[in-house]
Amino acid sequence: MGFLEVAHKKLKESYLISLKVFSNLMELREGAMAGHSRRVADHARRLAQRLGLSDNEVQDVMFAGLLHDIGKIGLPDRLLHKPFSALTTEERAEVVKHPATGQAALMALENMKETARLIRGHHERFDGMGYPDGLSGMAIPRGARILAVANDYDAVQIGSLLSRRLTETEAREFLLEGRGKRYDPKVTDAFLEMLGGIDSSAYAGPEVKTPSSALHGGMALARDLVSHDGLLLLSKDYLLDDAMIRQIREFEQTEGKPLTIYVRPGKG
Repeated sequence: MGFLEVAHKKLKESYLISLKVFSNLMELREGAMAGHSRRVADHARRLAQRLGLSDNEVQDVMFAGLLHDIGKIGLPDRLLHKPFSALTTEERAEVVKHPATGQAALMALENMKETARLIRGHHERFDGMGYPDGLSGMAIPRGARILAVANDYDAVQIGSLLSRRLTETEAREFLLEGRGKRYDPKVTDAFLEMLGGIDSSAYAGPEVKTPSSALHGGMALARDLVSHDGLLLLSKDYLLDDAMIRQIREFEQTEGKPLTIYVRPGKG
């Protein structure tokens, strides 16, 4: 039993190290757009929880969000930082390969096979007009349907999808326009409801370093919450509720050491 525990621990450490390395590579490659993958991962994780996915499914969705653009690592800078809508036919033919390339890059890792499958499907469209496989409706993995909404919401705001950057309000309207066409209607509705539940203006106060024992519902993270292994757990501005606070405390108990947590208490 002792040998099995050590082996399991080493496997877990190797898995987390792989994720950290891949995530860091994406951050370097994103350049001026750094942070996109982390935001997509956090939006997707929260949305998956809202839609009632199991803990393992939520984890796969979050990891796929972190690594969804790993297939772009080999693209030249001129394509990586050019809006998709502005690409020529030849350039677009190169860029649309990245979901399949991303899947292929991760398939050798046993624990990432489902993550890789979601990455392959994150540019499929609900109406069947997406890529690389032209899947439609429920044939698209649910996690990939979640990623599609989370990814495009951030992409239109940073200028990687359209020729101009959209405001947050315009990004929500973009998702509504794509409801039932680009995106699963149920997933779109849940995402927009999730976004509507937070008033970010209420969390503009000074940040405070806080132990998990002092957390309470209504606080917002002032910095990304990162594990001791460097894995992103929650993104900056995440609004904490009682359920998530319990998960944070359980995570600390499992790891045997406290996390470094910065919050903004918010109004009142």
